[in-house]
Amino acid sequence: MWTTTTIIGWLEGLGATVPLKPGTGDTREWDLLDRVGIVTPTAGPGLFLEGAADTSGFQLRIRGAQNNPHDAETTALDADRRILTARTPVLVGSTRLLSVTRAGGRPTSLPSPDTAGRTEFTCTYLTRILEVPS
Repeated sequence: MWTTTTIIGWLEGLGATVPLKPGTGDTREWDLLDRVGIVTPTAGPGLFLEGAADTSGFQLRIRGAQNNPHDAETTALDADRRILTARTPVLVGSTRLLSVTRAGGRPTSLPSPDTAGRTEFTCTYLTRILEVPS
C-alpha cells in the first residue's frame, strides 16, 4: 500500500538529507526538532487507467536549522531535485510508482520563522501509482 510510511521509505532511499517523520497523528514531538522533513499524505486528482491506477499526493515540509533560513531552502531544493529525478517506474513495497511530479511550483517558504527562528519550506507532489490488489 502507498502509505505515509512507504513514502518515507522511498524518500529515504533517494538519500534524504534530514530525518523524515510522518505528518499524521500526534506530531507535537516533531515541533521540537530542527532539520527535519515532515511527510503528509494529500489528495490527488484520483483514478486513471479505467480505475486500475491512482494519483495521490504528499506534502514534504522541510524545517531548517535555527536562525539559518538558507538551510531549509537548500535542503528543500535538494529534496525536490531528488524526487523529480528519481527513477520511475519502480516497485516500492507492493506499489508500482509510475511517475512523480509537483502539484504546483517549486518548494516555497511558509510565511515566517517560528519562535525558535526556524524557517520551513513546503512542496506538494503527485504520485501516479498502481497498487497490487490484496
